Amino acid sequence: MATTSLWNDEIYSVVLFSGPGPLVAVTDYHVPNNHVLFNLASSLLPGRGSVEPLRARGISFVAFFGTLAVGFLLLRPLAGAWVGAVFVALLALNRELLDVALQARGYGLTLLFSTLAALAVCRRSWALLAVASVLGTYAVPTFALFSASLFLAVLVFECGPSRPDRRRLLFAAIGAALGALLLYLPILRLLLTNAATYGDAWGESYRSWRAVAETFRLYVASPDLFGRPLPAVLAALALVALVFLAVRRGGPALALAVASLGFLTLCLVLRTPQIRTTLFVAPPLLVALLLSLPEPFNRSSVRLAVSALLVFTAVRLLERPRPLPLEDWTSVGRFIEETFPARIPVRAYWPVVCLKSYVSPERRVEMEIDAGAFSRGEAIALRNDPNRGLVFEGGAGSVGVHFPQRRWNEQIVVFHPPVDRHVTFAGGRFVLTPPGRYRSLVVARPARPPIVIPLGDRITTSVPWPGPVEAAGAWAYPSDP
Repeated sequence: MATTSLWNDEIYSVVLFSGPGPLVAVTDYHVPNNHVLFNLASSLLPGRGSVEPLRARGISFVAFFGTLAVGFLLLRPLAGAWVGAVFVALLALNRELLDVALQARGYGLTLLFSTLAALAVCRRSWALLAVASVLGTYAVPTFALFSASLFLAVLVFECGPSRPDRRRLLFAAIGAALGALLLYLPILRLLLTNAATYGDAWGESYRSWRAVAETFRLYVASPDLFGRPLPAVLAALALVALVFLAVRRGGPALALAVASLGFLTLCLVLRTPQIRTTLFVAPPLLVALLLSLPEPFNRSSVRLAVSALLVFTAVRLLERPRPLPLEDWTSVGRFIEETFPARIPVRAYWPVVCLKSYVSPERRVEMEIDAGAFSRGEAIALRNDPNRGLVFEGGAGSVGVHFPQRRWNEQIVVFHPPVDRHVTFAGGRFVLTPPGRYRSLVVARPARPPIVIPLGDRITTSVPWPGPVEAAGAWAYPSDP
């Protein structure tokens, strides 16, 4: 994630909200890409508006490492350093969780604030609970549902019988609600409008118990730990077992487990879209689970077995090839910039703002293209999402360079070589049909990390490939005057 290309949600956040500055970050919510706290913090740091991965995601990296530290410090005095280390490992070895938490958005911050909320419950610090609730809600609005569930669960299961203790908790809850309302006041109308239409616009994910099981098996029961995602039924049974263990343990573990289950139930009732917005429930659930483990789990033999499993998982993850990026705008933009002069426009139906962030400002990126200019080699086209816009095939004699990625499977830069020029390659991997027909550079799915392939003096790209390929010949545009 420190070097992987941003994907369109992250790019929209940078271009529309953090890049323009802090005032825009706190007053604009015309689309729900604005995770306000993250974009506000990002806009105040040097280099705002950059799509360089580490700069754009730096806050999320800090938040994630903060989550690991807080979780360890929380569990060490309550259950021992070994249990704290297990908490760290279960989060750090979960690639599904890392894939979301380290994005240039507010998800990593919500992980940190839900862990701080768990710490507040264990230490009975209602002021800290209020602060974590306000900041978590300002990072991602869905956090408000978790905060409400947590305050109620603490009141029922953890708050002392004395009136002063309950009064302090009540004041903390009221303060958290007013604080979040005050922060969102400049965009409250836009927030409510987007909330009312979110499901229709982006699809409702929380429709049945399977969505709850999906949250649990992706972000709590790490697929990397078990080799594959748990079946939905087993994930649901594991969640029920966790709550049962917490009931037997009582105390903070019970409050955290009930609050997490109450939050997921609210998501079902309200049909909250996007499973990734429930990511932050993972730390409280893990804390509840680790605090509720029966005594046999503390035996040295069990500790050794769990430690061996975690080490085995870590080694297995290190041996795996680097996963493809969700969207590879970096390679696409680099290929276009290194191959085509700045005067050559690009037709990119969707999303234009993403490609613009990875090419020079002088290059025109348009939603339409002149077919005549394309056939003469004076314009190029980008194909990605087949569900948006017309599928641009390019016609006879065109060439497509494929860039594999996880979303849409690939992006394809389609172009005509300049008149009187042609493309010839050796190495047995490029499939090139005879002249006069549609020609396509077919990229096999690689088993190894991407390498740079020389395609001529003016062409260098990072198209993933299983081995070196020598260029027998190449075409090149004449240099700009």
